[in-house]
Amino acid sequence: MFEYIQGKISCLSTDIVVVDVSGVGFKIYTPANVKDKLKQGEMAKIFISVCLREDSLKLFGFLTMQDRELFEKVQTVSGIGPSLALHVLNAGSPQEFYNAVMQENLAFFKKIKGIGPKMASRIVLELKGNLPKTELEPISNDGNNFKVDAIKALLGLGYQELQASEAVRKAFIEIPSPKNLEVLLYEALKHI
Repeated sequence: MFEYIQGKISCLSTDIVVVDVSGVGFKIYTPANVKDKLKQGEMAKIFISVCLREDSLKLFGFLTMQDRELFEKVQTVSGIGPSLALHVLNAGSPQEFYNAVMQENLAFFKKIKGIGPKMASRIVLELKGNLPKTELEPISNDGNNFKVDAIKALLGLGYQELQASEAVRKAFIEIPSPKNLEVLLYEALKHI
């Protein structure tokens, strides 16, 4: 229904953002970490997932398409609705989530409010085979952890996931050991 909403942030709270678009305020439920990245009065682009129930229509918003896709994937697990999916996103970064699924780290999921041992096992079982392989790559400790951040930044700029991934891959060919994220992003933008 909606891909994203772009407008001025008129209100921020722990889990709700109100975006003013031409005088219409959209109430959007967000993960808690979104509040730290937005400022009241500034323009923002929020990627939307619409949850329609018999008695309500709620908008859930994310700063990247990757976060929104993860939110929607988590809801494919039986017994998890949008509110619980938000709690899952608050537990860590998407990469930490993917690593927890791949390594079958049930402790990561059991620390989330509303998820017990059975639900944690179900999340791992139902999602392990359904996540793209690129998302299941563990974080490396070789100092080149900029890849995921660079892709997120490009997604935040509105580029498609495939386009962003390919640009970052080419940038790594040109600069195998970037000094920082900015250097990698600058090179990746040359390949788009």
